[in-house]
Amino acid sequence: MAYSTLLLLWQLSLAFAVSVTICFLAFLFTLPSAYNPYHPDLIDEDDFTAEDKKKTESGYGYFSKHRTTNQTLKTETSVQVVVLGDIGRSPRMQYHALSIAQHGGRVYLVGYQESDVHPGVLANRLISIVPIRPLPTWLGTSSKPLFPIIAPLKALWQAWALYQALGYRTRPTKWMLVQNPPAIPTLLVAHFICFFRNTSLIIDWHNFGSSLLALRLSPTHPLVRLSFHYESFFAKGATAHFAVTAAMARVLKKDYNAQAVTLHDRPSADFQPLTAERRKQFLRHLPETKEYAQDLETGAWKLIVSSTSWTADEDFSLLLDALVSYSSTCNSNPSKRLPKILAIITGKGPLKEHYLFRIRALNQEKKLMNVVILTAWLSTADYASLLGSADLGISLHTSSSGVDLPMKVVDMFGTGLPVLGWSKFEAWPELVKEGVNGQGFGSAEELKDLLIELFGGDRDRLAKLRNGAMEECERRWDDEWLPIMHFTKSLLLALAAAGAALALPAPRDASPAQVQTLVDATIAAMGASPSQVNQDELRAEIAPSALKLTSATSYHVEALVVAKTQPGVEPGTTAFDDLLEIADQRAAPSKRDVESVEDAWEAQREHEAKAAKHVEARAPRDHHGDDDEAAPGILGFMTKGQAKHLMEQQKKKVGA
Repeated sequence: MAYSTLLLLWQLSLAFAVSVTICFLAFLFTLPSAYNPYHPDLIDEDDFTAEDKKKTESGYGYFSKHRTTNQTLKTETSVQVVVLGDIGRSPRMQYHALSIAQHGGRVYLVGYQESDVHPGVLANRLISIVPIRPLPTWLGTSSKPLFPIIAPLKALWQAWALYQALGYRTRPTKWMLVQNPPAIPTLLVAHFICFFRNTSLIIDWHNFGSSLLALRLSPTHPLVRLSFHYESFFAKGATAHFAVTAAMARVLKKDYNAQAVTLHDRPSADFQPLTAERRKQFLRHLPETKEYAQDLETGAWKLIVSSTSWTADEDFSLLLDALVSYSSTCNSNPSKRLPKILAIITGKGPLKEHYLFRIRALNQEKKLMNVVILTAWLSTADYASLLGSADLGISLHTSSSGVDLPMKVVDMFGTGLPVLGWSKFEAWPELVKEGVNGQGFGSAEELKDLLIELFGGDRDRLAKLRNGAMEECERRWDDEWLPIMHFTKSLLLALAAAGAALALPAPRDASPAQVQTLVDATIAAMGASPSQVNQDELRAEIAPSALKLTSATSYHVEALVVAKTQPGVEPGTTAFDDLLEIADQRAAPSKRDVESVEDAWEAQREHEAKAAKHVEARAPRDHHGDDDEAAPGILGFMTKGQAKHLMEQQKKKVGA
């Protein structure tokens, strides 16, 4: 009996071991292919149709300007832009994709394709949309009692669908830019893919997943605490971070130990102010407004617009209660001569039907006699025109974390539309200048008072807010995105130049005074930081991390510097292509082959010595004696003579 039992256990153990081995081998043999810098994406003439060649938004203009003599474009930058949500309702990630593609990057835009995508994204041949397989309907329930059961199943489904999309339906890329939230399972899958595909991860923080989860459960719920630690853990493994507000960047630094660059939302070129004639034509054309167009033109009616995702972090009841009070005031105080209001609410979301039921009930109770509330789902062009035609924009975003900002307000400012919004959170002043381009409220009563004051009181005040919004609309997405990207590259390059010239020791040996000297030299080498970056804040950000900046970006910027300063290394030459390959080789140690900044520093110096010898052998250079030896430090291609000349200018600026 004992023998038979042992035999059975042995057979079961053997079967289990064989199964595990087979699964492990299957996993290894089916791993996604890794990014190889020696095999970048190639774009050729055949990738563009005859119609594409007539359109600037197709990317053909960039291709024709930068293609090589063999009529191909080697895309050195490749990015997976990932949003575990509807691509059409993620304007910021679409803007990222467009900006990268417009500067010659190859983009794979990964997400759910449920609504209309930006026309520019569809037109650009450097952008490929990779749809994620949608959730089954039974996993889409919003039932709170079933949430602890449904949520894990939903996360598992999403993890597998996202893994398939990122690992097997896109080419391996150099970078992955991920929107957060949702954090679960996005960050886990993203880190897994990046590790096996040799990809660098960048997280674009729109909010915190744990704060959104707290709305559904409670701030003290164990799952909320687990979500916070999950986000914090995976934040530390990313190469870089963007944050939508400076307040969010401070929270990331304090609570997540992550250094983030603030990249404010700005409207795209689609959102523009309308002329009086264009407004008149649009109001008469749009089905939701054509019945009221004449009254809107004369001012007998006022048009307000609110865009909402119909979720718990946007309390739509605030607007409903304010409109009920406004309508009641119109009846009780006819002497005020308040105009009637047409309120158009755009967007989709889980709570939409709940509020539509409330609106129908209020109409039946005749509590909205002087207000008409309509809902709409519009194309990007029509939505932009609707904002440009409105008298006021309303934001109901309450901010679960207190440090995020609603994109809808940015779009409203893009058309010169003043905004009334919920303002009881920390980041509100980063977007709205109180009394200049908008005003905040903290209750339905305050919102009602503002509507009465602006529509029935001093009309000059509404005109003043519109003028402020028109000034705000002058700054666009490219105006925000380009300086940040150029700033990051300039910072890395200037840091490298300063480090080479000063010949600073390894981080463990650098004194605080030396670090501060490097900070000063870096800022001086940059010439000037972007206008929106505070100099003191910049110094505070650079000081603790200045000597840790080891990024592939800096090496490729260095290659471009060499191409400008060394004869025979112009873009398109074999020497320049070799230089880019060296840049990729030099970047390799900073990926995951080293475990600490100190090890990275030493490994980096070894690679630079090899790279410098390789370049000397392949590219001719002017010789001016000992001063033109390759300088030690981060920038292996800068000569001592060049470094000294640069630092002489820098020392005059910083008084070193």
